[in-house]
Amino acid sequence: MVGEERSTRMHPLVPMPADEEARLEALRRYEILDTPPEPAFDDLMKLAAHVCDAPMGSLTLIDADRQWFKTKVGFDATETPRDGFCSHAILQTDLLVVRDAWDDQRFRSHPFVIADPHARFYAGVTLVTPDGFAIGTLCVLDTQPRDLTSEQADALRALGRQAMSLLELRLVAGRERRRVDELHAVQEMAARILSRSDLEQVLAGIASGICRFTGSTRAAILDYDPEIAMLEGLANHGIDSDQTGRDVTIPLDDCPSAGRAIITGRPAFSDGLPEENRAVEELVGTQAYICVPLRAGANVFGVVFLDRPRGTGRLSPEQEDSCMSFAMLAGVALDHAHRRLHEPRDRVPATAKVHLSAQEVSILRLAAEGLSNPEIGEKLFLSKHTVKEYFGNAMRKLGVSSRVEAVLEATRLGFIPLGEPPSPGRG
Repeated sequence: MVGEERSTRMHPLVPMPADEEARLEALRRYEILDTPPEPAFDDLMKLAAHVCDAPMGSLTLIDADRQWFKTKVGFDATETPRDGFCSHAILQTDLLVVRDAWDDQRFRSHPFVIADPHARFYAGVTLVTPDGFAIGTLCVLDTQPRDLTSEQADALRALGRQAMSLLELRLVAGRERRRVDELHAVQEMAARILSRSDLEQVLAGIASGICRFTGSTRAAILDYDPEIAMLEGLANHGIDSDQTGRDVTIPLDDCPSAGRAIITGRPAFSDGLPEENRAVEELVGTQAYICVPLRAGANVFGVVFLDRPRGTGRLSPEQEDSCMSFAMLAGVALDHAHRRLHEPRDRVPATAKVHLSAQEVSILRLAAEGLSNPEIGEKLFLSKHTVKEYFGNAMRKLGVSSRVEAVLEATRLGFIPLGEPPSPGRG
């Protein structure tokens, strides 16, 4: 592959964008690096090369230390070091045009120029995300010095905008698929909770779901006993068989990240500070981990520790929402297990205590299918504010404080049929 085995030290260093860290985070948000070819991108690249009458071209994404080609024509490389044309192009506000690389000190000794494919001409337009980050280029190259006509330049700009639109559509479609997949997984776990399946198996499934939808590889669920301020292992996913997580006990005072998560109700991040208990490090295999509280209503029943996901090491807003949904399921599972230990045999059926209106039931059933408030409103011919008001009333009647808990409780009470699969495409 061209340039992959050559040292970048022989070339001048490429200036970094001032927003490099945020730019890389924006790039990784698209989850496209190292993915297989896709016809939509291939066709767009072929069109750009045809319009610009160029034998070579690529849709290039600029990673931390490489230029990776999502699609290309006219050469074989799949990536090159980050010292080439496109790494300079993302510093431009408009097209970067290099009429003859032999006359440009930035590129005259570059492997792409002095060796195969012997590029002399380059024109690239920057791919800019809606929030303003330059993540790559759509470019064309030639083996002869030349220029673009004004019509070709305008066409390349337009195709660059189309490439960015394709990336956005791909991102949205991926999120929608994940939402449907996540909904299936949540509903499966909810059904297992309500059918009183084995608690350890339910928690292990929840730990697996957290890893699947956050990008983490290890997760350990621990029970929290507030009377003695102690965390005790219950279940895990991705942890070696000799470190099951069930034999672990951790004093809360020895784990500040768990304390922060329990107090704030949000994920807390550990960077391996000395005061953090090494038992957690041994459990999840790293000093840098995330601790998420397991809540049901106002009560905290435990925490889940997970290693930080690949890439930035932080949870995206979507990943955090997924993590909190599964963590809440674990909290509900522990809450239900606790209730079963103390419920009287002659208790009055719960359905006799809760009265939901037909509209409230309809909204809860649509929420169980994964629809957002605006989507529910569109189905029922209501404004999203009216849907929110109905949802609030239903949550108060059910005695819960979140959408997930409301759907679970409504299912437990029989308002939502168990095992009803979500409709395809309803994210």
